[in-house]
Amino acid sequence: MSIWSLYDWERVKPVLPSEADIETGDITVAPHKPSGVKGLVSLLLRRSARGFTQRALGAGLLSDLLSQLQKSADFPWLSVRICVQRAEDVSPGIYLWQEGYFRGVRQGVFDVGPIVQKQWWVNGGGISLFLCVDWKAASLDLSGSQGYHSVWLILGQICQHLVQWSCEHDLGTRMTPAISESLAREILGIEEKTQDAAYFLRIGYAIPEQPS
Repeated sequence: MSIWSLYDWERVKPVLPSEADIETGDITVAPHKPSGVKGLVSLLLRRSARGFTQRALGAGLLSDLLSQLQKSADFPWLSVRICVQRAEDVSPGIYLWQEGYFRGVRQGVFDVGPIVQKQWWVNGGGISLFLCVDWKAASLDLSGSQGYHSVWLILGQICQHLVQWSCEHDLGTRMTPAISESLAREILGIEEKTQDAAYFLRIGYAIPEQPS
């Protein structure tokens, strides 16, 4: 049985409803800072990095990122699996953040490329974030026919908040919902049957664009 049928979302129309009809919870988005992000074009370029260097994520940045998650992603149905590929003061591995708690799940170097259709730009230093949704818990927290839309709107807001934070720290990002749920479950160690990796966000030092 699909999640749409299981949680009464099968009748949801594919057209995004008005903002007034969306349940978003109490989500905080940091205000725009012109000194860190020079305009909308710069922000859009930063969220579309075409590759990442091998440079490790700077010391303290992962801790700061966790603080940003606490501000924007504190929902009972949401957890974030963080694959640390290369970061100062943090060992490579898979880590779990959920409702303010952060712990290691698996230690070692993991290739997450297969999870996102083997897209080459996932390689390099930095971290990869997988926003994971417990659909059963989400159906209880975001009831009604618009619950499914609400989940995706919230995920988009969280990612946009993290993109802005990344820009302010001279980091590049790239995101995609093109995730293999079965491979994500296997590689990331997701055991809960009602939970799936829903969105992917890559953060690291972007390879500079070559002038055409």
